[in-house]
Amino acid sequence: FFNNSFTEVDLSFKLDSSLCGGYVDHASEYTVSSYFGRMHVYDCKYDNVIKLGTIPPNSCEIVKIAKNDVPSILLSDMHFSMGGEVKVSLKNSIVTVAGKNLFNCRGNYVISLPKDMRCLDGKREFSVTLNGAGEFSYEKPVKKVD
Repeated sequence: FFNNSFTEVDLSFKLDSSLCGGYVDHASEYTVSSYFGRMHVYDCKYDNVIKLGTIPPNSCEIVKIAKNDVPSILLSDMHFSMGGEVKVSLKNSIVTVAGKNLFNCRGNYVISLPKDMRCLDGKREFSVTLNGAGEFSYEKPVKKVD
């Protein structure tokens, strides 16, 4: 999303096929997050109006839309793909986050859990911090909730 004006504008849009093509459907729920604003909205449905704060003057915002039936990267300060370079999987109540940090830098990934899953502390998200280049793998136990 681009803001080519000299004033701040709202980052608000409708989650539908005119914006997302065939990616969004009427039956699924999504988590929508912003890269620079670091805001997110859980459990969005088709035709919902999503509000993710504002875009500063003469600036832009990168927005990620992910189905929320599997764990996924919610926010990241590592890469503009917002975690596209990382694999996140769920098996036997363990979420695994794995990848390769190509840069010798420190950064974070925030992982979002599906609607019916929580960390053992009751939270729906958790953070993985990297410090330096190289391959990494992190495991987090989770539980199903009603």
